[in-house]
Amino acid sequence: MVLTCGLIEYEPLSVSLMEQYIGRTPGLELVWTCGSAEEAHTHLERYNPDLVFWEVRTLPAAVASILLPIVKYHAGIIVTSAYFPDMIEGLPFRALDYLHKPFSYQQFLRSIDQYRFPPTD
Repeated sequence: MVLTCGLIEYEPLSVSLMEQYIGRTPGLELVWTCGSAEEAHTHLERYNPDLVFWEVRTLPAAVASILLPIVKYHAGIIVTSAYFPDMIEGLPFRALDYLHKPFSYQQFLRSIDQYRFPPTD
């Protein structure tokens, strides 16, 4: 099964790295990248990817109101950020995982596995 991915990222170097990570991971397909909430809204509605990698770059972490109805219930959001996890508590959506920049390919794979193999109760 191929998991489709979307990428909300503001830094060109990070976009390039994520494209490499997704491209070399079997079973993942990058369907869109963008750098703004407006673009993300269009792509999320059009493609509805399984996974969304979302760079949080402002504190407090905010989500444009246009995106809240979409991301509030999305199960596959992985936050990427240079901020430490405790600094971005209180996100207005549920994140599957958090990747602290810079992160390795192995850390990236662990995040993907959290989606592929969710914990069972």
